[in-house]
Amino acid sequence: MEHPERRFENKESVGRDIEVVIHFMRHGPKDEEGKLTKEGAVAAQETGGRMSDRETMKFYISDRARVRDTAEAIIKGAQLTKTMRTRVRAELSMGSLELKRGQSKFFKKVRKEKTEKVSEVPTELREQALAQTEMEYVQEWLDYDTRRPDENTAAPQEVAQNVAGLIDTYIRMADRLKSGSRVDLVNVTHDFMMAALIKYLLSKKEDSGTTERGGTILKNLGRIRPLEDLQIIVKLNAVGEKSIEVFLRGEQYDLDINQLKNFL
Repeated sequence: MEHPERRFENKESVGRDIEVVIHFMRHGPKDEEGKLTKEGAVAAQETGGRMSDRETMKFYISDRARVRDTAEAIIKGAQLTKTMRTRVRAELSMGSLELKRGQSKFFKKVRKEKTEKVSEVPTELREQALAQTEMEYVQEWLDYDTRRPDENTAAPQEVAQNVAGLIDTYIRMADRLKSGSRVDLVNVTHDFMMAALIKYLLSKKEDSGTTERGGTILKNLGRIRPLEDLQIIVKLNAVGEKSIEVFLRGEQYDLDINQLKNFL
């Protein structure tokens, strides 16, 4: 028979004094061919350098090369002494948006029109024009809400549901970690996935007592910038009580737990 004190020690060995930081991060700047630019790689390394004090980092990525290269640059910049294998996740990949690669009428239109619009402006204004067109097309897609823009393009709520499943998995993971653990789960993905997360899963209580919903939050934020880092911080205290905080651009938001559960 196991000694009662040993059972108590085993119970305390997991799920106490835990911090899990769930990052949802857009890849770095890309060139006209969709590859990570040299400047983007440098910026990603600098991002990694700001994360070098973390104990353990696990990377989940989209299947696109620019996302993989962004993650590798972050890892290089962080000079990690303890990292886990980088893993491609379907929920973070363009395949969860373009249900048949290259067959999405919506994204074919986006790529064509974005190229045309940006090429029409002077070189020195192209970065600003690109930012504006990206924001417009993300919002156009979000306006479809529960509908698919076409048979090969996912509805925004479908994408949000996929992301919600990941978040729920990560939150529950914290309960099983060894007490005292500090872990970062870095999800490098695309602006459409991050926009869906913000619209459907975030909210913010204002001083007036009203609640700002995700759609309004997103419009106020504007474009999802390259290397934008949305952080969901899950903490378990010394007695296993859990708290969840969300931070983006220095502002704190609430994770809509009811909506998260509805998506599962």
